[in-house]
Amino acid sequence: MCEVMAPSHVFLEQPGKLRLLLRGQSFGDLVVEGERALSSRLCGQTKPGPSGPWVEVKINAHGREAVLAHWLNRLLYLAGRDRWAPVECQVLAASEGGLRARVRGVALGKEPCLRKAVIGPSSRIGQGPCGLQVEVILQPPLMAPRHRARRVRGARRHERS
Repeated sequence: MCEVMAPSHVFLEQPGKLRLLLRGQSFGDLVVEGERALSSRLCGQTKPGPSGPWVEVKINAHGREAVLAHWLNRLLYLAGRDRWAPVECQVLAASEGGLRARVRGVALGKEPCLRKAVIGPSSRIGQGPCGLQVEVILQPPLMAPRHRARRVRGARRHERS
């Protein structure tokens, strides 16, 4: 028998990606813990208190995995657009078809270190030994391509008179 476990998250680093394991007793727990995980990754260990107004976020999707992935991606979008990190979250409604929550955050001094959250088909929300769990893959921003001027053999200049 397993005693009730508090919601938690664990990061597992791999080359080119970051795995995030979320655990909780309910789907709402997974939503809140996902926000906490992103907050810890974006802000570091020292999280300042939230500032500014609440931002309401609504997600419509089919299935808990899609709702959770859209939620995390919306938070990452806001982080990138506003150089902002969520540090406080309240779930107003959560179901298989959508989510309504509100978040407050803090300004980031630098661009966020994450780009996208993906829940693969093999990482469905499932019953673990002590509650629900799901694995999320977090992808870093793409590296800017290096542009090199290169000379093409046999290319001729055509000048117009």
